[in-house]
Amino acid sequence: MKRVPCFLPVIFCCLITPAITLILFRCNPPFFSSLSEADSNPNTACGGTETEMVFPGGELAFILNMVEDSVRLGARIHWYSSMVGKKSTLKALRKELHSRHVTAIRTTEFAQVVNP
Repeated sequence: MKRVPCFLPVIFCCLITPAITLILFRCNPPFFSSLSEADSNPNTACGGTETEMVFPGGELAFILNMVEDSVRLGARIHWYSSMVGKKSTLKALRKELHSRHVTAIRTTEFAQVVNP
């Protein structure tokens, strides 16, 4: 898959130096590849800015950047965690991680609770 340049906040880039090791990197990625995609989904409550909700290639491209960063950063980050909004993205990510021989993959399903 094609790698899209990652635009992580400067504070994150400053944290990841050779002298620092993090236990966890948790992410709620931009889920959409464009604002029109975000606006066209009636099942989402879009309450963020374009910077928060949109990334070229959507959530799959953003998380694949995290995968590439994990290869580059090696053991300096121990565990990566990300929300995924689409089952198709999760399927593609699992396939990519398996192709890279990643053995520790965990998923949890979140669901909205509707109060009666």
